Amino acid sequence: MYIISIGGIRPKSVWTKWRFYRLTFQSLRHARVHDGCVLAELARKNGVFFEYSVWTNKKAIVDFARTSPHLDAMQQSHLVLKSFYNKQFTSSEIPKISDAVAKWFADEKAMASLG
Repeated sequence: MYIISIGGIRPKSVWTKWRFYRLTFQSLRHARVHDGCVLAELARKNGVFFEYSVWTNKKAIVDFARTSPHLDAMQQSHLVLKSFYNKQFTSSEIPKISDAVAKWFADEKAMASLG
């Protein structure tokens, strides 16, 4: 069983996108080599960026979230992000990123986060 994490993100402005990209790519590179991470990607749909990752267990996600550069990115998120909502779900197989994004858009809380 896999744990899927899909975070929908909107940067504050075109001026904060460079910082968003830097923080995001640092976190994704770190996630890809972190124990328990099977896959980590970035996608964009309908003006929303999505950080998509697949994990083998919850402990691996928590350990990753508490380390830099992810921790640094979260501490700076108020400076960079207009909105953010993360959804996690389990799956017996690894879904395509498009399926995970569709599941995110189907969540009422996720849609409310877009304002």
